Amino acid sequence: MCYNEIIKSRGDESYWYKSKEKEGAGWKKLSGGIGINGTTIRQFKSIIKQVRFSKTYIFLPPLFSVGHISIRHPKVKYISKILKPLPRIEFLQDYLTHRIVSILIV
Repeated sequence: MCYNEIIKSRGDESYWYKSKEKEGAGWKKLSGGIGINGTTIRQFKSIIKQVRFSKTYIFLPPLFSVGHISIRHPKVKYISKILKPLPRIEFLQDYLTHRIVSILIV
């Protein structure tokens, strides 16, 4: 898999990028699964809780609300408006959120 070759070429400093799955297990079967770059929103919240920031703000823009597709096809933003309340439902967040946007204050 090309991903593994790239990580291997980066040396030991990139150990935390390496998959815990067997090589050749397939991209969809990697431990990250759904989420943003393999990080679920629950994992992200857990990490920032461990660091103990004085204030945290997390924004979860719905799919199609930002990015190239929404710029090229403005009508797609209407779908985003329909989806807007759904990322508030915890089990739907990883499926319907475009990205994690956060403000973390030390």
